[in-house]
Amino acid sequence: MKQNMKKQKSIVINNYEGELAYSLSSGFQSSSPKLYSPPMLSSSPNLYSPPAKIKYNSTSLEIASMAFASLVEDTFYEAWDTRFERLNKIIHHTPPEFIAKLAVFSRKEMKLRTFPLYLLVTAIKNGLHKKNHKIFKRAITSTIDRADEISEILAIYQRVNGRIRPLANILKSGIGEAFNKFNEYQFSKYKRNKSIVSLRDALYLTHPVPKSKEQSELFRKIAKNNLQVPYTWEVKLSEIPKENIKERRLFWKDIISERKLGYMAAIRNLRNILEVADKELIELISKYIKDEKLIKNSKIFPFRILTAYIIIKSLLNKREENEKEILDISNVRSILNSLRLALEISIRENFLDNEFWQRDDRVLIAADFSGSMKIGLSLKSIITLKDIALFYGLISRKYLKNSHFGVFGEEWKILDDIFEGEDDIFSAYEKALSIDVGKTTNGHLALKWLEENRIEVDRIMFFTDCILWNSAEESYFYFREDVVAKTFYEYKNNHPKTKIYLFDLVGYGRTPIDVRENGVYFISGYSDKIFDAISYFENGSNMVKMINEYEI
Repeated sequence: MKQNMKKQKSIVINNYEGELAYSLSSGFQSSSPKLYSPPMLSSSPNLYSPPAKIKYNSTSLEIASMAFASLVEDTFYEAWDTRFERLNKIIHHTPPEFIAKLAVFSRKEMKLRTFPLYLLVTAIKNGLHKKNHKIFKRAITSTIDRADEISEILAIYQRVNGRIRPLANILKSGIGEAFNKFNEYQFSKYKRNKSIVSLRDALYLTHPVPKSKEQSELFRKIAKNNLQVPYTWEVKLSEIPKENIKERRLFWKDIISERKLGYMAAIRNLRNILEVADKELIELISKYIKDEKLIKNSKIFPFRILTAYIIIKSLLNKREENEKEILDISNVRSILNSLRLALEISIRENFLDNEFWQRDDRVLIAADFSGSMKIGLSLKSIITLKDIALFYGLISRKYLKNSHFGVFGEEWKILDDIFEGEDDIFSAYEKALSIDVGKTTNGHLALKWLEENRIEVDRIMFFTDCILWNSAEESYFYFREDVVAKTFYEYKNNHPKTKIYLFDLVGYGRTPIDVRENGVYFISGYSDKIFDAISYFENGSNMVKMINEYEI
């Protein structure tokens, strides 16, 4: 059920992060510094609807959670248009400097592409840039990190405003500076002829000032649609007919042997390589994808390797005749084995150097297996939220030695023996996927399990979409969303030093436990930065402070 935010009274407050903000609905706090009490929410359950969201008292925190986990795709509970409407309503209550820094941070550090551009355009529409023109100009130029993002931010501006003229001066100057960041190869590589706003259109709209004769000539080529097409390996491959298997096989051997194939490109093209591979090519690509130096230099996220593994693993389950003729099962298995090794290296490079993994803290790890977690990370992605929750949960279980691990849906199942007899994460991942815990989302059962078994932990980690309730009360369709908070506070009364981390993989704008409480932490997104944030937060900082301190 949607809430009519326009009818709510805005009250100026100094929120718990120390910034001036507007409270559209109250959060909840401990009634006593020594006694942890649950939130006082409505006792009337919702019927046939997801739980009403608990709004953040800080618009900065809410927008940060949207940014870190945003895919600009429809999600299970919230279509993008609804999410943009939510952003548009709260952004003018947020400090302009925070918005500018968040846009750059989410593009540079979190590697998001579209949301940072939406964020800046929305801020401009609401006039936030007028309060600090210089920082917004820098933010626009810095956030445009690829040549095609020049056209993309203008297309977003047109969508948000319904027209592209008149174009805001701040965008003209910011994009004008961004034009000077790219060379002819980059403009040609990322040129999108079917874009709503072409690169040529962008040039005429923003009138960038060239800083050299070379740039002046480059802008002239863009104006005349006369950019030189780069002769990349992709172009060369496209010139070889698909039926010419021998030639395509030689092509792959050459660029892999000469190290002309980027690591990410190699991972993404494993299916194409398998279609033409002989034993020699399989040996080459297998060695390539488990090369420690290549993995380290590529900075590839572990879940990218998970994506490749799922795609290649699916080939073993297909039974189409053409698959049988083209693909050698032993070749597929060789690739899978190499991906297993690549994953271990990637995890070591991305995660294990953080001091968090060196601790001997007692930890409970809970992965959300409910129905809403089965959606893809994007409309085209084969990776689901459930995959990510399980994947990061298993990494935590394997490398945090003093830990318990389980999954929850309608019920909670403890899986402490998931790695027994298994040496790698992918084997445990496949085993865990077969476990059925039902489609509802009773995350509180993980906390209840701790209390019932009298297990004390230092840290609780939830990998979830934060849509958590109790489906056991009254009937299947009656939900109480405060049950996680209540169960946690009951546990925390007996174990006051326990901390809980909510890893929000989606960013719907809900927190099942008040993030203002001491020992309650909220981390949004699923990049390699999420575990770094634990150490950062426990050293006295938080998400908003981290962004405010970011230099652009």
